Amino acid sequence: MALIAQLLEGLVRAPPALRRRLAGTPIRRDGQELDAQAQLLLRLRGWLERQALNELSPAQARQRFSRLARLRPPRPATVSVRDTRADGVPIRTYRPRGEGALPAVVFFHGGGWVIGDLETQDLLCAKLAEQAACLVVSADYRLAPEHPFPAAVDDALAVFRWTLAHAGELQLDPKRVAVAGSSAGAALAAVVAQQLRDESPPCFQLLLCPATDVANESASYQLFESGFGLTAEAMRWFIAHYVPDAALRSDPRASPLCTEDLSGLPAACVVVAGFDPLRDEGRAYAERLRQASVPVELVFEPSAIHGFVGLAGLLDVGDGALVSASAALRRTFSGATS
Repeated sequence: MALIAQLLEGLVRAPPALRRRLAGTPIRRDGQELDAQAQLLLRLRGWLERQALNELSPAQARQRFSRLARLRPPRPATVSVRDTRADGVPIRTYRPRGEGALPAVVFFHGGGWVIGDLETQDLLCAKLAEQAACLVVSADYRLAPEHPFPAAVDDALAVFRWTLAHAGELQLDPKRVAVAGSSAGAALAAVVAQQLRDESPPCFQLLLCPATDVANESASYQLFESGFGLTAEAMRWFIAHYVPDAALRSDPRASPLCTEDLSGLPAACVVVAGFDPLRDEGRAYAERLRQASVPVELVFEPSAIHGFVGLAGLLDVGDGALVSASAALRRTFSGATS
């Protein structure tokens, strides 16, 4: 596996001209051109994956996702890691070097509420802790179909509340605790911000390629139906496992875009990829926040694929977006009252 990871990194980070030749003819859609590194990565993944994700069982899909995670570079040595539990939910904390109470981010991994765990976005969490100079609390929430909606939401809320309650033990500043997530995890982060709006809300929300509406399909589902990593059929497979009762899919806890009133929510940074079935709902959520007078920064990367921030270390566009997201967190933390 280590040899494959080195080969993959070497190919993706080859000189631009060689990269383009290996990736093939540039792919353009809806006025956007696919990033050459991402195109090459997708081509390499196609050689490793013989079945579509939605043709696998949840257990098989989890195994594949875990194998792919192990192909990424190791986490930075400057971050210390500890595994523990928060009200029964497994968590992993990432602490960068430094003394005193740190700001914090409670993070929820992606994987369509069906796959993924603490390992699959371990590198992303470590890099976020390092670049944003904060403690990251990563939650291993329960997965569907064994634990359908709203189990993941209940776990996300429990971990955020636990983090605030254990601020002293964690050596963090309870007034500077943000919430973040990728894809399905970004949906959970948005729901936490909504549900705790009148209780103890996070100071900020960082939403990476968020899934904000499981009740409706936007035009980007058709535009990027297949060939770009996450497919429309895979999303339907995820949603069917997560919220098997279609009548519940418009519940704001499942689809944060369906919330009628978004006013009073914490400021947000919403990162959206151009070649992503979730592109339109991510941009729509950012626009809804803006219309509700919530300060929001939209980081739109038209050449990127779904989950590209989690591929920082392999994709230059992911590195850049992670820098932007970390900078948004640092600005929030420096402006929050300690």
